[in-house]
Amino acid sequence: MTGMILGTDQNDFDRDVILKNNALTIHFAHADGTPIASYKANGSVNEPDKAGYFHLKLPTESLKQGPNDVKVWVSDQHGQRSNIDTLTVNVNSGLMFGQINAQMRFRSNTIPQSERLLSPTDQWQIEVHDTRPVASKWYVYATATKMKSAQHSLIGDLVYIDAAGQKHVMTNQETLVGHGTHTNPNQQTTNIAATWQARQGIFLDVQPELYAGSYHGKVNWSLQDTPQS
Repeated sequence: MTGMILGTDQNDFDRDVILKNNALTIHFAHADGTPIASYKANGSVNEPDKAGYFHLKLPTESLKQGPNDVKVWVSDQHGQRSNIDTLTVNVNSGLMFGQINAQMRFRSNTIPQSERLLSPTDQWQIEVHDTRPVASKWYVYATATKMKSAQHSLIGDLVYIDAAGQKHVMTNQETLVGHGTHTNPNQQTTNIAATWQARQGIFLDVQPELYAGSYHGKVNWSLQDTPQS
């Protein structure tokens, strides 16, 4: 079981990793063993069917400012794993997430007769902290997993309603939910949800065919300094 980290981009912590077996998974964890991320070999941009190639990003929201000791190891489908190596990742970017809601609930309701948008019970808090030069831009993307109960998948999705009233399904696809420009050196933190109106933001879009129950899912956040193409 062999692997090699080829390079490090200190701006966004990109890593290109080549492994000899597409059944291998590479793992990242904090020094205390708390998981950060895991990735399977999935081909490359130019050769998507070529096994054993990773292009990945360490989520900066899981790291602290300054040096971070990050454990790295590889495992196979049988649970065997390589020796653990330790990388020192230095976070010196001036762009990062601040406070984000750890958990959100949506208003419970009877099964609707037609499609319905359910509002969250609390206000969204999605903070961007930017200490870069004035005129620097940033973009926030969000991806939602399919919401499930103990027995069923939700017939519906988490959606983002933009300022124009357009609905964007977030399930399994990255959706732009906010963007901004750093204009005031004295104001380094922006809550992108602060400008959301009654019918703008992230909602639960449910359909009449759903089964009653308690459904759970996860939202993954991405903060970028350039827009996606």
